[in-house]
Amino acid sequence: MPIGTSEDFKGVWASSPSDVWVIGATTRHWDGNAWQAIGPGGDCIWGSGPDDVWTASMAKADLYHWDGSVWTAPAALGAALLGTWGSSSTDLWVVGEYTAREPPPHSFIAHWDGTSLGQRSGLSSGFLNGVWGTGADDVWAVGETVWHWDGSVWSEYTPVDSDYSTANLSAVWQDYFGESWAVGSPDTILHHQLTGWTKVATGRIPAPSFSGNLGEQCRARCLGRGQRRLDDSLGREGMDAACSPGRPVRGTLGK
Repeated sequence: MPIGTSEDFKGVWASSPSDVWVIGATTRHWDGNAWQAIGPGGDCIWGSGPDDVWTASMAKADLYHWDGSVWTAPAALGAALLGTWGSSSTDLWVVGEYTAREPPPHSFIAHWDGTSLGQRSGLSSGFLNGVWGTGADDVWAVGETVWHWDGSVWSEYTPVDSDYSTANLSAVWQDYFGESWAVGSPDTILHHQLTGWTKVATGRIPAPSFSGNLGEQCRARCLGRGQRRLDDSLGREGMDAACSPGRPVRGTLGK
């Protein structure tokens, strides 16, 4: 499907095969038949449906909302916006960095509750690049620091690896089994389980551990929802065996 432009794109979000959004110098929409330039550009994009799409910009420090007909800017945020994620139309998080404060940078987090956009203060210095969660009470934000939202407060987490302090995390992802992954530079992959965040050797991604007959849930965890395919750890035959419905796998299922 040719998109009709040579611009660089920085983000993608979709609600269906006929509702796909990409963002770069412009925001473009695929309706199942053709691409159309439909809105301002930016750095990240997220939505809950065809009539609820959000875009954010680092350079312009703008947050825009698409309601199915027009774009609006709910508030001036005064920050470079680097990541967005939400669980519903009334639960959107935006992260980035304040650039006007001295000395910069300072972590920036804002929340949309469906009516207004409120900024969260009290976080430490260090910008944030990415945000992801599983619900309104379970959200991770990463950058030069790692933060977790439990539905009431943000808490800072320090990975157990001593060399983490040199990392700049660019993105985070979490599954519904409670495991989280964060990536960044230099050469950094972090993995979170019950014991906390640990650094993973990038030459070999560890296989998740399961017990019981998880069937399609196992397949979704191994191969779905954006997690890197783990063939390097198990091998193709091992992965197929681990993720085949009706086939038990040894190990324990962590939170």
